[in-house]
Amino acid sequence: MAESLQPHALVIGETKNSHQVSQRLHLRGYQLHENPGRPTGRNSAKWGVIVAVKQGLFNVQNLSLPDALRGRAVALDLSISTVNHRTFSHRLIGAYAPWDPGGDDDAVLFWPAITDLCNTAPYSWSISGDLNVSLSTMETSSSMPSLTRHLYTLFLRNTNAIDLWQTQSPVDIRHDWTYRSHDSTSLSIIDRCATSRIGILSGSIEVPNFFIPVTDHRPISSLIVLSTPDSADMPYLPSEPPPSTYSPLCLRTTHSNIVTNPSQIFSLTLPGVPSLYLAIDLPGKTYY
Repeated sequence: MAESLQPHALVIGETKNSHQVSQRLHLRGYQLHENPGRPTGRNSAKWGVIVAVKQGLFNVQNLSLPDALRGRAVALDLSISTVNHRTFSHRLIGAYAPWDPGGDDDAVLFWPAITDLCNTAPYSWSISGDLNVSLSTMETSSSMPSLTRHLYTLFLRNTNAIDLWQTQSPVDIRHDWTYRSHDSTSLSIIDRCATSRIGILSGSIEVPNFFIPVTDHRPISSLIVLSTPDSADMPYLPSEPPPSTYSPLCLRTTHSNIVTNPSQIFSLTLPGVPSLYLAIDLPGKTYY
């Protein structure tokens, strides 16, 4: 899927390895940032997230994260250049959220830590990945309540964020599902993208027509249109290299799970900025 879409960024979740495995991906032309999984035994681990960013498009700063996000998230500040020799920042977060917020102390701290990351972003931000939550009964065929719905709703409120699935026309779980239970008895939308209101003009999300085997998830595709800050607040860049003549910025993220869970594609578009395409790819879940 990455070779076909040629995304500007790729997020991989649930590597299930406590050691760095990003070098095994052989993603030519990408800069890889990894938060390895947590060991659960001598030869086993859980979680693990990788974000790969296309080289030559951004200046990238990999943020240090609290222990509550160890193995759960990667956060990058992308410095984006405009044709006016200015730069602005977009904070990109790839995440694999807890499905049981009461599972351990760090699970309880996950959404507060993500909230802090978003509220301290220099300008716009987005989070994309397997967020393990359905927000409404229209997003799931399961009769079981979502354990994380309250925490995710609180996150959206505390960050003044927009969940892109909530901006779409009424979803049809038969076509828009991103997760199917192992016994195929229930379908849900739990792979999501949320964005800040500041610096975002519009956004959309859908499930693209990609088949990824050995997974209980499907990829999703999101498009975000960015706006620049006031030029007075943007750092000035030297005139060399010359400004790009590319089309307006399109940052697209594909989130899909390598092992059992393809989940998400995401894009951003910005007037007056080179065209960009970002993809986030996360591996699969073995339970929900």
